[in-house]
Amino acid sequence: METVHHCKPSELMREIEQIPPQYLPQLFQIVHSYRESITKKESLVDFEQSWLQAVSGDTTPVSELWEDIDAA
Repeated sequence: METVHHCKPSELMREIEQIPPQYLPQLFQIVHSYRESITKKESLVDFEQSWLQAVSGDTTPVSELWEDIDAA
């Protein structure tokens, strides 16, 4: 199986255009699920990093967070 190292959006669209119409709903579901899984992984990584900072005491007091905010 050939490994694809990069893909331009136009190349991806050409591939999609070659798929028979009756299979497009399944492809849509695959792409949608893949995109959601990437987003969830990124969110989980961000949460884990924030959790480790909080547990280690690497935090900023709330009073300092508001210092540079202009409430005009």
